[in-house]
Amino acid sequence: KKIAPADALLRHMYRGLVAMHAGQAEIGTRSMDRAWEIAYQRWTKRLSDGAAAMLTGDGALPYDPGPAERMLIPYYGGLNWLQRNEPGEAGVEARRMATFLETNQGAKPNVQFEGLMRYVSGVMFEVAGERNDADVAYRNATKLLGGALPGDTIPPDATHGDVVIF
Repeated sequence: KKIAPADALLRHMYRGLVAMHAGQAEIGTRSMDRAWEIAYQRWTKRLSDGAAAMLTGDGALPYDPGPAERMLIPYYGGLNWLQRNEPGEAGVEARRMATFLETNQGAKPNVQFEGLMRYVSGVMFEVAGERNDADVAYRNATKLLGGALPGDTIPPDATHGDVVIF
């Protein structure tokens, strides 16, 4: 507790990541879900907080993650769900990634990172059995990465496959 970040969002992000690597996927999924909720709430309140910061200084603002960090919340959330052997829930995380990129909440990540995250969401959709969403994610990734996808996808009739972890 002495070294945990004071900010609730960072604490949940760290806890979720550490829990995943420690094999405690249930704690990891709860922490990443909470991190996503906090990040979304902060994004929606940013305008009113900006006005308050003009009077008190930037130190009064809570931590606001950039687009890459926002993308990593559902990425690690999906990995936690896959570790729990719940691919349908990993599909929910993939949908969070796709929705974030489509609605452009804040600044967009760079093109290569966005392409990589679109590919990862495609893999998660595929593992969840959502082939149509996976195909859309792969098409978007191909467009952003200039046709350079890291390997072939799982055939639609496959009952299992590999999950790519970067």
